[in-house]
Amino acid sequence: SLTKVFVLQTRIAGAKVPSRRTIGNFPEMSLETAREIAKAWNELIDCGLDPQLEKERIEREEKLKKRRTFKSAMEDYLVWMPSREFNRHVPDDTATLKREFLDPARNPWLDGPVADVTREMVEKIVNAIRDRSEAQAYNALNLVRGFFTWAYNRHRVEYGLSANPVATLTHKAMGLKRRVRSRFLDVYEMRAYMMAAAAM
Repeated sequence: SLTKVFVLQTRIAGAKVPSRRTIGNFPEMSLETAREIAKAWNELIDCGLDPQLEKERIEREEKLKKRRTFKSAMEDYLVWMPSREFNRHVPDDTATLKREFLDPARNPWLDGPVADVTREMVEKIVNAIRDRSEAQAYNALNLVRGFFTWAYNRHRVEYGLSANPVATLTHKAMGLKRRVRSRFLDVYEMRAYMMAAAAM
């Protein structure tokens, strides 16, 4: 059977020859819906806009908007991480970022625009991590600073960042200190460890 199609035929942008623009298929689209779309398209044409091109522009913007969420940008970063110059800690770093910043229970702005993230928002999450472990908070701040530096890079303008929100959020500013080991194994302890490891 032939497919029935709703079509708007009109002159666009002062063209001498009428153009055809497909609105939708029947019965997937009702007559009432087709009429509403045709009315909206005629209003666009009156403003000198091509409804088909305007529809494509809106679809591109919607796709771009989805790519510009914090979650989407962070997922892109996790894919990129194995290709960075120093990548020995990628598995651990990936696990930390997923746990601390991609968990909806810990990050309420996960699905918001990455360009809207502020220093205070990141600081709040890092402080929550500090309540559990200062060492984990120190590491998490390191990692999220690395992410924003990457996202702000001029080659990644698609994320819409006009500034790096954590550029001034340093470990010193948050009072975070790296835990330095205060005791090292002596020769005999090292020997006992190596013997145990060999036995196992």
